[in-house]
Amino acid sequence: MLADRRYCYPLTISDFATRYLFSCEALATSKEIYAFTVFERVFKQFGLRSRSVPITASPLPARTPCSA
Repeated sequence: MLADRRYCYPLTISDFATRYLFSCEALATSKEIYAFTVFERVFKQFGLRSRSVPITASPLPARTPCSA
């Protein structure tokens, strides 16, 4: 809640791999239509990544059991 008693819903869009921040918007509501508008604008401005990463890929290395 802001000082004037209004709510602010921050929406940030960043690239997970490079940590590049594409957008940081303060929305007055959490309704998805407003978020979709921001995403559409960002995709039109920056496009999509040229290299796609499989959804099943894990950013962390596989865990190996510890030996006692």
